[in-house]
Amino acid sequence: LSKTTSETLAAFAVYAWIQLEWPTPDLIIPMPGFKETALRFAEMIQCPLASLDPQSIEEDKILLLLNKDSSIAELEKTVNTLALTSPKRGFILSLFMPI
Repeated sequence: LSKTTSETLAAFAVYAWIQLEWPTPDLIIPMPGFKETALRFAEMIQCPLASLDPQSIEEDKILLLLNKDSSIAELEKTVNTLALTSPKRGFILSLFMPI
């Protein structure tokens, strides 16, 4: 995605997050191929961004940020990997935008 597209999607994600009235996450984990948008989203809400490494994740509220290319299999694998750590409160925000 271009920088402008990533910024636009990140701004839309912030808007969606506010509208959903979900708590601010302790950590954001981007799905593959969505790191740039996730980074911009994390900057906008002042939240850390991390890759999926269950041994180092100690945060309680985790947001998985998906794009239109994220597959159910990738999501299942990520959720199962996170389940190997301690119980967490997870949120999934999926953004679909025709490009």
